[in-house]
Amino acid sequence: QTLDDDDLVPAPLMPRRRAFPAAADANSDDKAANDLADGGGPRSAAAAAASNWLSNNDPQFAAVGPGGGGRPAAQRKKAAAATATAAVGQNCQQQQQQQESSQFVYNMRHPCRGYCLIVNNYEFDASTKMSARSGTASDLAVLRESFRRLQFQLVIVENVRCGQLLSLCSQLAAQDHSQADCFAAVLMSHGEPDQIYGTDGLLRVDEILARFRGDVCPGLAGKPKLFFLQACRGSKFDAGVEVPDSGAPSDEADAAAIEQQQRRLLPSEADFLVAYSVTPGYYSWRNAVHGSWFVQSLCRGLDEWGYGGRLDLQRLLTRVCWRVANLYESNARDPLLCRKKQVPCIVSMLTKEVYFVPK
Repeated sequence: QTLDDDDLVPAPLMPRRRAFPAAADANSDDKAANDLADGGGPRSAAAAAASNWLSNNDPQFAAVGPGGGGRPAAQRKKAAAATATAAVGQNCQQQQQQQESSQFVYNMRHPCRGYCLIVNNYEFDASTKMSARSGTASDLAVLRESFRRLQFQLVIVENVRCGQLLSLCSQLAAQDHSQADCFAAVLMSHGEPDQIYGTDGLLRVDEILARFRGDVCPGLAGKPKLFFLQACRGSKFDAGVEVPDSGAPSDEADAAAIEQQQRRLLPSEADFLVAYSVTPGYYSWRNAVHGSWFVQSLCRGLDEWGYGGRLDLQRLLTRVCWRVANLYESNARDPLLCRKKQVPCIVSMLTKEVYFVPK
């Protein structure tokens, strides 16, 4: 499939509706913020307690009720003071939790989640000597479902040349991201160390990332920029440890040859996360029928723990690494390629936690 450059213009971001009915406490954080700002909730309790304490100074409250059944004024004063102290303490604790949430968790409550670029290269020019990537349609299907469920606006391209990919990244970076939570990209192709294949040759990964740096794309400054790469990063195999034969369809390698609102100064490289399917120097495995180990595990993790904001993204990716490392091994036709292992590699420059809270 050959694409003209005019076919690669992304559509503007559009707010997504909630994907499922709101929970009863969906606005609990906003309610807490309103309580603190408007003087309701804990602050009202503190004010009431202080008022009670002051009223106890009135002599009319000093009398003991009939038969001596009432509490002396001193006890009432002590109890009222304790209540006021507890209410103020609770108020301070809530304020501290809100400040910590703002300080250590990215704001994912913008009107739009953001773009998700999915690049699926599976046919290559003869000059590259690259084989077709069978099984990648399965990866594309689960990626489309998982990222759409997370309320991303998808931009999907297949079999793009190096120049087309860089042009598309520049166009995406130039879009208005002010109403977006973040940006995500999934790149699937053959690869080499620090490089990924377009249909016509190799492209350095850092050339792609550079389009979204904070000093180049100010609309994404301070926001998560998430990249997931399914491609080989070298020619070594990981023999791993002895595990039972999976008996699954044959596996292949994705290789070159089997052979906040405040203005503040931020590092331009900050807020990136790059999740590689494999560690540096090694092959990345892909099943000819079911798709790649990494993408299939990633989408399962996003569905189970990302959807609804159950886990921070980095904790989620740790579980994805466990799944790839423990539940997969190669079953290739070539005996030399059988029973090999793989573990993803997560490189994070994120400065906060990422939760895909529903909109």
